[in-house]
Amino acid sequence: KNSIIFSKNRCVNVHGTDGLYIGENVAYDTVGHCYALELGSETNNLFDKNIGVLTKKASAAASGETDTTPATFLITHPGNSWTGNVAAGSEHYGFWISLISGVSNEVVKSFADNTIHSTFHMGIRSNPVGWRPSVPQTLVNTKVYRNRVRGMFLQLSSNIIFDGGFVSDCRHAVDVRLSDYITFKNFFIRGNTDDYMAIVNSRVGQPSHCTTATSGIRPHINVYTAGNEGTTLENVGFSHFARPECNANSVAISMDSHYRVQSFTAPTSFSGITFDTTASKDAISLCRIATQGVTNIAILDADGSFDPAGSSTGPGTIVSDDVSMTDGKTCEAMINSCAQYCQGDSALKAGAAPAPSPATAPSPTEPAP
Repeated sequence: KNSIIFSKNRCVNVHGTDGLYIGENVAYDTVGHCYALELGSETNNLFDKNIGVLTKKASAAASGETDTTPATFLITHPGNSWTGNVAAGSEHYGFWISLISGVSNEVVKSFADNTIHSTFHMGIRSNPVGWRPSVPQTLVNTKVYRNRVRGMFLQLSSNIIFDGGFVSDCRHAVDVRLSDYITFKNFFIRGNTDDYMAIVNSRVGQPSHCTTATSGIRPHINVYTAGNEGTTLENVGFSHFARPECNANSVAISMDSHYRVQSFTAPTSFSGITFDTTASKDAISLCRIATQGVTNIAILDADGSFDPAGSSTGPGTIVSDDVSMTDGKTCEAMINSCAQYCQGDSALKAGAAPAPSPATAPSPTEPAP
């Protein structure tokens, strides 16, 4: 139980040490990564009920270090535990999963009840190496809100389950890029909530991401192949994407358009999805990706949650509004969504080419907003 204030070189830096308990500390107005695993070889450490507030970037970083893009919690090896922590007000990231080479397949000991808010860039970032544990790992009750750009950014990752929690009041809530076996279950994804808008409206003349299009979740583009599972949503509730005072192009579900290489193909599936609006244009949109030449999106709707008629119990398929995806199928247009809803799952194979070789991983770069 310590108070750490105005540190010019991190907060609690674990260097080549295993089996520590780092608990109930408060760090305020510090420079560089705050609670950090330095070498990437550290294991069996427990970070429990720590708070990091106002994590600032360093003006320069030592060779091999990344403190100019700081995280309140820097994770370089998954084999540790993070429970009940709070990251608030980082100039870059709340939790940064920045693994060293050779440990990306390791499992986490525990990740539960962590809260991330008010970061300038991203709440949780998994990049550039990505995390691909050998067996599925469940991150429990993760709460992410009021982050300027992204709530979560998952890239080059796999076998991660977010069970419980929410992402709220971020310009882009969740981006899933070049990743497979990513699951959100018993989860909420919210656009601009009433509480957030009350704060925005009280700050006259200050910027708000409400003026730009807000997105909920953006899986990477896909066609239906014999490849891996992609992004799965189970019992996920979407809300607050249809505010009349905010950008009209805000949408709960769209597709990531950063990499449009069709050779990374993993099917996306939904079940138990709910919305606070019946307007499909606020729920899902394939319009942006269609303008970039991708017209063979296929998403499995396992239980009929997206059926425009509201009469289906599934399965159904959300597909690009293109004849190659709908020809010979029983489909209905999803208004203003550049998509059609087809009964059954036969449309999943419409227009799909044989599975090509996996895509070459891109060079790690900071993603565009």
